[in-house]
Amino acid sequence: MAKDAGHHSNIVYEQAQGGLFAARQGTALHKWDNGWKPGATGNVVGTDAGLIYNLDRDEQVIITSWYYGMNTFDDCCQFQLGYTDQADGAGTFTAVLGARAVDSDTTYSFGCRSTVEHLNPPIRVRYSDGARCITIQINVNDTLATVDVGWAGILEKG
Repeated sequence: MAKDAGHHSNIVYEQAQGGLFAARQGTALHKWDNGWKPGATGNVVGTDAGLIYNLDRDEQVIITSWYYGMNTFDDCCQFQLGYTDQADGAGTFTAVLGARAVDSDTTYSFGCRSTVEHLNPPIRVRYSDGARCITIQINVNDTLATVDVGWAGILEKG
């Protein structure tokens, strides 16, 4: 009896720890683009294969965290997590969170300014809501600026 109770508590623990459970099931996602140099100012949507995730018709993704940061000095950037209405980061971008801003100082004395944000509650992005591609949009002040971005989540089908 104690063995069954212990087994049950392990399953409950794993389900409560969604990332661990998803990793064991092969449904954990981690997408990123470190050293992204958009080469343009204004809103730029990430299209790198390492950053985006194209949803299939029966999928939703539960986004549990994301990160964003500047790699260059004397720059500023706004970051937005969201999705586009077409595959591969094309089409119209819809943010699922408000913009986050990062400024780097003029001497780069603090190094890379980055933030990891754990989302509680997590954010659900569904194909059935019009999402076709999860990505990040940035708005940077300098064409030579370099940023790091990424997100993690759990893929659900059906």
